[in-house]
Parts: sequence; C-alpha cells; structure tokens
Amino acid sequence: MFPFRKNIKDETKRQVYCALIRLLQDKDLSVQLAACRSLCLHVEDANFSEEKFTDLLPMCWESCIKLAEDVQEFDSKVVVCTL
Repeated sequence: MFPFRKNIKDETKRQVYCALIRLLQDKDLSVQLAACRSLCLHVEDANFSEEKFTDLLPMCWESCIKLAEDVQEFDSKVVVCTL
C-alpha cells in the first residue's frame, strides 16, 4: 500500500517518526488521521526501529488519545485505535 516505507533508510527513520507525530497534532483532522494511518503502517513494518521510537511513545499516545476524543465517525476511531 505504501511502498515508500521500504525506502526509508535507518538513519532517517527517527525523523520520519517525529514528522508523523507532529502531523498527529495538526489542526486538520484529515491530516491527523492520515498521519495516524501512516504511523501505524510504519510501526507494523518488519523494519520498524523500536530504539528510535521508544522515547516518542508518550507523545504519540497523547496525540492519539486526543485524536480519538476529537473524531466523531466510528471508522475514524478505528483508524486511531489500530495504532
């Protein structure tokens, strides 16, 4: 679905994770949902780097919880909860 995931080099993974988490905090719900879905795909990826993500987890969860509270549609809540 997102073939570019495999092209992300190890040295840039943290930057990608940080950028997606920043997008989770965007004012536009559609941007937040897209960031959440993309982040989910990165976390599910076999090449996911736990050590580059661990300290970002509190901010990620906080943003996801807020997003789950803000969205109205059930399908949108499911997208958030899959992360």
